[in-house]
Parts: sequence; structure tokens; C-alpha cells
Amino acid sequence: MIARLKKCTDVIAETDLAMQEIRRQMERAADQPADEEVIYEKLKKFDIPIV
Repeated sequence: MIARLKKCTDVIAETDLAMQEIRRQMERAADQPADEEVIYEKLKKFDIPIV
């Protein structure tokens, strides 16, 4: 019984670490502009109007 509980806690700990890393990746991605935003910013630099 103790060994099974230990195995469960190990799995939970590994899962928690993996989820924390995913969260960090998502937070980093949220700080970066989306592809559409990058393209729009580049297009705004043209001298001719784009409609």
C-alpha cells in the first residue's frame, strides 16, 4: 500500500512540474505579439495607404 501511494505522489509531482512548465511557456507566448500583429506593424511603416 505504501509503495503504491509513493508511486502516486511521484506521478502527481511529475505532472505538476510539467504543468508549471506549460504555464511558463504560455506566459512567455502571451508576451510576444501574434503573427498578425507583427505583419500589421510592418505594413503600417509603408508610405502608401493600404486598404
